[in-house]
Amino acid sequence: MPQATDSVDFSELMLIEALDASNVRAEGPDSLMGPRPDSIMPLAFDSVLDTARIEAYMALQAVPDTVQAVAEQPADRWTDGLAPRPRSIHPAASNGFLLTLAVLLIIGAFNIRNLINIIVTSSKELVKVRHGRDNIFTERSASDARTRLFLLLLATAGAGIFTAVGALAASGCGASMTVSTVCVFIALCAVYFGVMYVAYQTVGFTFAPGDGRREWIRGYSASLILPGFILALPAVALLFYPAFAVPIALGAMAVFLAGRLLFIIKGFRIFYDKIGDLVYFILYLCTLEIIPLLVVYRLAVHELI
Repeated sequence: MPQATDSVDFSELMLIEALDASNVRAEGPDSLMGPRPDSIMPLAFDSVLDTARIEAYMALQAVPDTVQAVAEQPADRWTDGLAPRPRSIHPAASNGFLLTLAVLLIIGAFNIRNLINIIVTSSKELVKVRHGRDNIFTERSASDARTRLFLLLLATAGAGIFTAVGALAASGCGASMTVSTVCVFIALCAVYFGVMYVAYQTVGFTFAPGDGRREWIRGYSASLILPGFILALPAVALLFYPAFAVPIALGAMAVFLAGRLLFIIKGFRIFYDKIGDLVYFILYLCTLEIIPLLVVYRLAVHELI
């Protein structure tokens, strides 16, 4: 026989009395027609069953409050507009960065005749070794110097963009490309090209003074100008189509390496005179061609990201 609980809360006691008054036990065959007055008797208190009834009753009492609270929530109106979203900081969404690239391309379009002449001349300087002093027909004007400087700037910007994409892909965080990141890599490429120019000038003065040094430096300049001109538009397209970043970056790497290989071959033709020069050429490859690239790779992938 279930035992009554020893202590009951006053509010629960009122609910229990209400439930006991509504629960009656019908006896006899007339129970389907309703309980007889003399057969009505209160049920005994069941601590387990009636506690469950109390919890169910209180839960039903809380339902209207929940419905009312949901109904009172303000509905979104069309006058509220859309929820704000963080602005993209990708270089393709930066007006200043795109304006800089547009200015470079416009300058190149207004100097298309000089550009074509410089490109043709650079293609010859990259593969040919000419001995002797320049004559009056091969002297460079001030406009040619400005055009070459423009092409070198264009090559530096393109190399910085491709280096940033390659470094971010190698490090596994290609989604974090920003304007500041691209500018840092462009500065890294500018420093690398400047340091290499000083190094080539030093080696040229030491081992190939005169015509050899001049031809070697021109070959170095041509190895930057030609790939930079070829890859100018792919570098811009890379900013707007990041889904094709890997194939475009691999193609750019192949073009830059091809220009570098032609420059190394030209240097070999300039410096090689006897079999003993192979030792110096191997030292040159390790010191000026391999180690600096490893340093740039280390900085780009592990330090600057």
